[in-house]
Order: sequence, then C-alpha cells, then structure tokens
Amino acid sequence: MSFYWFDNTTSIHMIDYAGKITYEDGIDRMEQLKKYFETNNPVGSTLIRVLFDVRNTIWESLQTHNALSIIARKIFNSVEIQSRMYTAILNNQYNSQSFDKEYWFTNKEAAVEWLLKQK
Repeated sequence: MSFYWFDNTTSIHMIDYAGKITYEDGIDRMEQLKKYFETNNPVGSTLIRVLFDVRNTIWESLQTHNALSIIARKIFNSVEIQSRMYTAILNNQYNSQSFDKEYWFTNKEAAVEWLLKQK
C-alpha cells in the first residue's frame, strides 16, 4: 500500500509517514506527494484536506527533519496549493496551531473533526 491515499468517506487525503525517514526518502516522498496533489487537486478545486500522520515516524536525524520541513514548506506552501490546503498533523506530542491552516493533534478523531469543519 502507498503511504498516501484518499479516504472517500471523509474526503480527506491521508498521508502516513511511518518508519525511518532518511533525507533521500523524504525528498522522494515529497516528489510523489507533489505529483499526487497536482493530479488529484487541479488548480480551481475548492479545498484540500490533509491528515499527515507522523506518530510512528523515525527521522534519520534532527537535521534531516529540519531540512525536509523547510523543503516541504516551500513545495506545499505555493499559492496554488496552500490557499486551498488545510493540514492536520497527527503526532505524539503537540496540540496546537502552528500556521493559519495547519494544526497539530495527538488525537486522530480530533484531527479529522477539525478538518471536516474547514470549508
């Protein structure tokens, strides 16, 4: 199974980053996700809801995580995508809003509920 899929029941794009992520893995996955969102959410579609699960992610190093975070923000914060994308990041530590359309959750049900409220 792919690490990303669309849940037809909730209309949420699910991304599961379980496992060890190296810099190379992260770059490859971002390219796959970029193509996925370009194909499945063309410019003009109204809303993109994403649940990004990192509860079982093991980063190669803190430097790898930080570098990939910077690259991901550049890719996915483009005007075409970011203006329509709401992201719930499922993790083991934080419950807080980090950006206007990004919120961190430790509870999956709360994350899905927040995403479903976004219009």
